Amino acid sequence: MMRVKVMVKNNQKTIKVPVGIRMLIRRCCQAVLVMEQFPHDAEVSVSFVSNAEIRNLNRIYRKKDSVTDVLSFADDGIQQGGFSDICSAGDGYKYRFCHVLLL
Repeated sequence: MMRVKVMVKNNQKTIKVPVGIRMLIRRCCQAVLVMEQFPHDAEVSVSFVSNAEIRNLNRIYRKKDSVTDVLSFADDGIQQGGFSDICSAGDGYKYRFCHVLLL
């Protein structure tokens, strides 16, 4: 059976991320990988960041100088069990996080 490591980091102070939400995030990540029949061990990092930080990341990686709800980054080696990041900012993060995972 594959192993899934999900790291949830709260790097902002605007919204508290309760333990129950962190557990839900981990379960969602695991469920998506099982549903997609991903055969390798996996590591996913989910970071909650400030609007200023997500704007900076959006500017650097997408060349868009604006705040966005969610950014996701896949490692080039994702098919071989690589690393994926999801960053979220602002209100409504529960819905948006699940939406990103289920697309």
